[in-house]
Amino acid sequence: MKYLFFLLLGIFTAGYFNDIVSTVIIVISIVCYFILKRKELNIRQIIILIIAGAVGFSYYCVSDSVISKSYSGVSLKNTELTVTVLTEPDYSYNTLKFEGKVDGYRGKATITLYDSPYFSCYDKIRLKGNIYSVTQNTQKYFSRGIFYKVTSFDKDIEIERGKGFLKSVINFKKKVLYTIDNVFSNNVAVFIKGVLVGDDRLNNYDLNNSLKKLGLSHIVSVSGMHFSIITGFVLFILRRLYLKRKITSLLTIPVSFLLAIFIGFTPSVVRVLITVTVLSLADLFNRDRIHDTYLLLLVAVLMVVFNIYYIHNIAFILSFTSLAGILIYTKKIIAKIKRIPAGIADAVAVTLSANISTMPFIIYYFKGLPVLSVLANAVVVPLMSVIMIYAIIVVCISFVMLSVGKILAFPLDIVVRMMLDVLVYLSNLRLSYFSTLSIETWYISLYFLALFIIASGIPKFGKISISAILLLFFAINIFYPLDSVISPYSTIYAAGAEDSGKAIIEYKDKVIFINSSSINQKGFSDILDKYNNRFDVYVAFDAKGLEYFHNNKLYADEVFIPSDFCTNEYFVNMLASECGELIPIKEDKILQYGDLNLTLNPKDGYNILKACVSIKNKKIVFPGENAEYLDKNSFYILKYYFLDAHRNSENVINCFENRVERIKI
Repeated sequence: MKYLFFLLLGIFTAGYFNDIVSTVIIVISIVCYFILKRKELNIRQIIILIIAGAVGFSYYCVSDSVISKSYSGVSLKNTELTVTVLTEPDYSYNTLKFEGKVDGYRGKATITLYDSPYFSCYDKIRLKGNIYSVTQNTQKYFSRGIFYKVTSFDKDIEIERGKGFLKSVINFKKKVLYTIDNVFSNNVAVFIKGVLVGDDRLNNYDLNNSLKKLGLSHIVSVSGMHFSIITGFVLFILRRLYLKRKITSLLTIPVSFLLAIFIGFTPSVVRVLITVTVLSLADLFNRDRIHDTYLLLLVAVLMVVFNIYYIHNIAFILSFTSLAGILIYTKKIIAKIKRIPAGIADAVAVTLSANISTMPFIIYYFKGLPVLSVLANAVVVPLMSVIMIYAIIVVCISFVMLSVGKILAFPLDIVVRMMLDVLVYLSNLRLSYFSTLSIETWYISLYFLALFIIASGIPKFGKISISAILLLFFAINIFYPLDSVISPYSTIYAAGAEDSGKAIIEYKDKVIFINSSSINQKGFSDILDKYNNRFDVYVAFDAKGLEYFHNNKLYADEVFIPSDFCTNEYFVNMLASECGELIPIKEDKILQYGDLNLTLNPKDGYNILKACVSIKNKKIVFPGENAEYLDKNSFYILKYYFLDAHRNSENVINCFENRVERIKI
C-alpha cells in the first residue's frame, strides 16, 4: 500500500501542488522518508516507490492533456439539441440554469436558458441553442464531469416528462422535502432538509454564515458523514431482522447505491459508497477486515483513476484529508486527554484530528479560519446521528399520518431551535472566526512537512525544534504575510476617463474587472497582460463595456451585466465563447458579489474613480489621483495604483510600485 500512497502523491504533485517550491518541499519529504525508513526499505523497494511517484505524476499530465484535447473545439450556434436534465433547475429573474447531458456529446454541460417553461430533473427537452466547449478553469468543471456549456433563447421548447426509476427517486425526494416543510417550523425545516438531503440551495444566508464561522458547513451539505449515518442505520435494521451475515452484506450494497442516488453522488458520498461496497464484498468472501489506512488509499486511487480532476474538488480533498487525520491522530489525542469523559473525549479527538489535517486547505479555499470549530463540532456532531435518525422516523410516520408526525416532530423542533440559537450566538462572538486569511499552495506543503516531521522517528529535541520553526513560519505568513512586505488583501488598479473608467480588484482569491468604458486607457494594456486577459469576474455597466470585453478578447468565468442585456440575443451570442456564465445585476449600476458591494453614482457619469466600494459594510472610496480620498477607517489592507498620474510614463508598472498607499488592518 506504500506504492499506492506514492502513486497518489505523484498525482497530487502534478495537479495540485503545481509550483516549484511545493514540488521541492515534497521531494524533501520523500528524501526524509527514505532516510527514516532506510532500515525497513531495500534498494528494490525504493526504486519501486520512486517509479510509483513518477507514474502518478505522468498519469496526471497525460490524462489532463488527453481529456482537454478530446473535449475541445466544439463551437456550434443555433443547432438542434436534446438535453436530459440532471439537476433541479435554478431560477433567477428570467434565467434558468442547470446541468444536463446533451445527446451526441460525452460529458455533462451547464445549460442557461431564457424565458423557459418549467421542467424538472430527468425530464428531456428539445431546443435550438449554442453549444461550446468549456475552455477555461477546466479542472473546476471537469471534476464535476462538465465539459460544455449551452445557451438558448428558444421559447418553443419541447418537453418530454421523465419516467422510470431515477425520476421516481426524484419525486420521492420532493415528497420528503414537502413533508419536512409541513411538520417542522421554518428554520428547523431548512436545517433538517440540509441535513437529510444536503441541498445547499435550501439553506438561508444567516444559517449558512453561522455554520461557516463555526466550521460546521459540512453538516448541511451532502457529505460522507450523512451517508455513513444513514447506511449504518439501515444496516442496524437489517441485522435486527435476524438475517444471515452474508445476506445482510449482500443487501447493503444495493441499499447503499439507492441512498447515494437519493443524496447525490458527491465525492464524499462516492468515497463512502466505495468503502461500504469493498467491505461488504470482503465480508461475502470471508476476507479479514482491511486496514483502515490501506482502504482509504485504495478508495482514493480508485476515485482519481475514475476522474483525475477529483483532486481539484474541495469536497474530495476535505473528505480524504479529514478522514486521514482522524485515522492518524485520534488515538494519540485521546491518550493525552484521559481525564475527560469518554464520549466528550472521543468527539474532541475526532474533531481536532480532522481540523489538524484540513486547516491549510480551509484557509486556502475559504480565506478564513473557524476558531471555535473544535468546540462547535464536539457539541453538534454527536447530536447529528440522533437528529437524523429521529427526523427519518418522523418523516416515515408523516407519510402515513401527517398529524401524528407533527406531534412527534415537536420535541425535535424545540431541540434543533435551541441548538441553532446557540450556534448563531457563538458565531457572533468577536473571535469566533478569523477572516481575510490567504496562503499559497507551497504553504500547504510546508505545513504537511511539519506534520511529517512531528510523526517521524527523529530525536525529540530535533523534532520539536524543526516542526516548531516551520509551524511558526506558517502561522506568521497567515496572519502577518511577509512576501512583498505586506501581502495585500485586495489590490485595486483604477483608470479614469472623463465620464467613465476601469478598475481591476484582486479580492480574496478572485480577480474582478469592473468596466464602465470602451476606452482603452494608456497603460491599461500592461495590466491586462499581467492577467493574460483572463479574469474570474467581469462587470460591465453598459454596452460599451461588453464591446470592450469582446474586442479585447478577454475571458471571465462570470460576467455581470444589467438584467435587460441577459435577454439580448446579440450580446449573449457575442459573449458566449468568452465567458463561463452571464449573471444579471440585481439593480442598475449596483454590483453585489459576496460581501463586496460597488455603487456608481449617475451624477458622476458612472466614473469608476468616484465609485463607492464597501466590503463587509466598511466603505472604501476609489482615490483617483489624490490620496486624501482614502478612507483611513477601513479595516482592510489595500494597494492602489493610480494610472491617471502615470499616463505618460515609459514604464507604467514600475511607476505604480512607487505610488503604493496602504490602509493598515
